[in-house]
Amino acid sequence: MRPDTLVSYESLFRFAADGFVVIDRSGLISLVNSRAEAMFGRNPGDLVGRRPEDLLTDHGRIAYANLVSAASGEPADLAFRREDGGTFVAEATVAAIGSPGDLALLALRDVTARKREEEALRARARQQGLVAELGRRALTGIGLGPLMDEAVTVLAVDLGVEFANLLELLPDGTAVFRAGVGWRAGLVRELTVELRPGTPAGQVVLDQAPVLIEDLRADGRHPAPSVAREHGVVSSLTVPLYGQARPLGVLGVHAARPRPFPEADVHFVQAVANVVATAIERHRDEERLRERQMVRAEQMAAIGQVAAGVAHELRNPLTSIKGLVQVNLREADARGLPAEDLQVIDHEVRRMERTLQTFLDFARPPRPARQRLDLAEVIDRVFALVGGRAGKQAVALRSLRPAGPVGVDGDQDQIQQLALNLVLNALDALPHGGAVEVELRPPRDGHAEVLVRDTGPGIAAHILPKVFETFVSSKETGIGLGLPVSRRIAEDHGGTLSAYNLPAGGACFALRLPAPV
Repeated sequence: MRPDTLVSYESLFRFAADGFVVIDRSGLISLVNSRAEAMFGRNPGDLVGRRPEDLLTDHGRIAYANLVSAASGEPADLAFRREDGGTFVAEATVAAIGSPGDLALLALRDVTARKREEEALRARARQQGLVAELGRRALTGIGLGPLMDEAVTVLAVDLGVEFANLLELLPDGTAVFRAGVGWRAGLVRELTVELRPGTPAGQVVLDQAPVLIEDLRADGRHPAPSVAREHGVVSSLTVPLYGQARPLGVLGVHAARPRPFPEADVHFVQAVANVVATAIERHRDEERLRERQMVRAEQMAAIGQVAAGVAHELRNPLTSIKGLVQVNLREADARGLPAEDLQVIDHEVRRMERTLQTFLDFARPPRPARQRLDLAEVIDRVFALVGGRAGKQAVALRSLRPAGPVGVDGDQDQIQQLALNLVLNALDALPHGGAVEVELRPPRDGHAEVLVRDTGPGIAAHILPKVFETFVSSKETGIGLGLPVSRRIAEDHGGTLSAYNLPAGGACFALRLPAPV
């Protein structure tokens, strides 16, 4: 063979796109090309004189023995070890060079990326099947508690993590440890925690977005809760349990070693969380229905209380007016009624008018006259109306809003009345100062949101479950119709109004209104 031809063959061998390993009759590597050296992460010459079996994983050695003994020329996938301790998968074929038993050529093609993609597809299909089965069980009547237990178990097993937990947010702003895997005795179904802002779970509830932490020990954004530190949690993924009108809690998976959670894992955990959240919403709807059926019997008795309430509310101002008129009748011809008395009469008459109007609004709500509204402008008008009172009470009014308008189709007067009721309620909770924050959120899932938060003591635990019921009020002078009227306005516009206490203290009223398409 001509020398230049030999040089060409050598060049093809050395710089081929696939890895080539020549094995001599004693089973040792005698020659490798550049691509093979790169696959193994070795310097030139490092592989010569070694046995191929020494470069394989345990599983790879078995596959290699089968490949050599078969001598069929059919490829097989072999798992090799790199110099740095990592592994890669190569599609390998073996061919004899020269006389049988002289030399063998091991051709390697790195298929690690393809194998990872195939494994990712298999994992995605498996996880979709798990979510589908969990959803089926949720729809066919499994209890909420067992469903939560099954959800955390599915996540822990499939993702190979030591811990999983589900925290359900209660109306008072605390959270109960409803379900878990891997935690010490006495936590699951017994521990109640405060979801403080800044902690992973607290931040998820506040932002309604997943929080992923690869190493809690080094993460400066979110301090690790004491329970996580106690159990040696290192990596953590926490996702929200979305509710229609308010957050329902969080679902988390945690590892005691550094572990990345790729985007596919986040989607899987969130899909499981969505199944559980739907079940929680349905369970709560069923409880509310039972409560409404029980309350319905009480509403007939409340009708009598309406008449008594109206009579009481009107009798006192009328008594004041009548007394002032009688006292001043004798002197009316001489100098007329004193200005102070006229002011009292005017105030009491206006109070009667407001009381009567509240009853009328509740009894015969007007139909909304819809038009396109910018909620930011509505909140600006409300702040202008309450600015004087807020200043006297030393209450700061804050508005959080996106850069653009937040549009809805609604009755301007009714939506403003609703927002005014919520802000006035917040001011009622802050007689000695504080802050009222109104956050506007752009449309999500077809609805715009208005969140009215205050820094007051929150809604009393015995009031919170029935805060939107008629004639329920925590205020001495309240008649308990403002919030029922507000909720009716929201529902007449196709929206919802809900209330809950915040983890850090204070109350939040969440208004969701359909956004125009």
